[in-house]
Amino acid sequence: MKEPEAEEQSSKESKKAVSVDLGITRLATLSDGCFLENPKPLERSLDRVRLLQRALSRKRFLSNNWLKTKTCEGTRTRKGF
Repeated sequence: MKEPEAEEQSSKESKKAVSVDLGITRLATLSDGCFLENPKPLERSLDRVRLLQRALSRKRFLSNNWLKTKTCEGTRTRKGF
């Protein structure tokens, strides 16, 4: 007959628990030393925002072309920039 305590110990050894520490500098740090970086959507899209802002600043204020650039008609970006 098998002992139930021996079965429990062998099942506990195969499972590894990892603790997670959420932070500001890094999104998550695991107890085994791995870490996940924070997603930075602004920094990823900053070049695109700069190009759109430059294009908008070169248009005459409240002209039809300024309004089209402001609402992003004719471009493949989302509205609101």
